[in-house]
Amino acid sequence: MILGPLLLELGAHPVAAAATSGLLVLGSSGSAVLDFGLDGRVDWVASGFFAALCAAASLVGTLVVGRIVQRSGRASLVVFILAVVVRHHCTHAHGWAVRLRREDEVCALNDVC
Repeated sequence: MILGPLLLELGAHPVAAAATSGLLVLGSSGSAVLDFGLDGRVDWVASGFFAALCAAASLVGTLVVGRIVQRSGRASLVVFILAVVVRHHCTHAHGWAVRLRREDEVCALNDVC
């Protein structure tokens, strides 16, 4: 998250900065999965299911947003769609936290916390 803007500030091409940042995120998340996997704390069946689900949702989202931008000719719609999605998820995360407080659960991940 910090490297992308830093590369842009240093004069890197925006596509190269985005690709570099994405590759570093992939590397760090991959090493975390490997670490947890070697510790035996990964449910590989559930992980495979969610990986396939996320890949399909990513493909559908890319195609839908690409068509919307192509029809309207306005790339600013991507920013608007992203803001709506982030707002939606923040609202639901807050609701989930309130529900946990009402049930007197401090942390839903008690085994990990």
